[in-house]
Amino acid sequence: VHRDSPVLRHPTSPPPLEPRSNPGMAGNRAPPAPSLEPLVVAQASIQKVLRPAARMPLLRLPHGLREEWTIECSASTFVERLRAGLPAFSSSADAGGFVYELVSASVSERTARARVAVYTKLRWLDSCELFLTDDGAAPDRCSCVVRYFSTGLLPLSVPGAVLINLLLFFAPFSHGGLPTRKSLPDIRRAASVAVQVKEGAGLAF
Repeated sequence: VHRDSPVLRHPTSPPPLEPRSNPGMAGNRAPPAPSLEPLVVAQASIQKVLRPAARMPLLRLPHGLREEWTIECSASTFVERLRAGLPAFSSSADAGGFVYELVSASVSERTARARVAVYTKLRWLDSCELFLTDDGAAPDRCSCVVRYFSTGLLPLSVPGAVLINLLLFFAPFSHGGLPTRKSLPDIRRAASVAVQVKEGAGLAF
């Protein structure tokens, strides 16, 4: 099953080049992210925790990927930029109806972790995990390992989707290149900082 087939999802055109500015920002205040439908919120509260399509390492290969980034700021700064930038970006026209939510974040002395929930235009729920480590030789630089995967076969706009996704956790399907084409570039743009993607990244994990 191809999750991005025209029957299920409208094709998404490649995003424009990533600007250094943070779209949707007004001064230092970020506008709230667009509200999600109550049905989506209710089902996401369960699926964000259980993540049925991502539980089994081999089964998630077709709809998961791994990237490595070099970021021109510290790990803690990048997390704070995400915290401020994701709601602003989600409210902008560049988001194209996608909603990006910082679900969790933690910062230690030289490392940080963050998890971003990605709600697509038709309300599939994807998950992006970021593991950041400061560069000891360059205080204003960090490396990041990104793990991205789809959490369920059906979008959460479908009544009962979370139950069906739990039952069909083993069903093979593809993300259709959405992370590298849309979601991950959006997350980098929301942080409004220079990010270099390691060549050869994008392989499933």
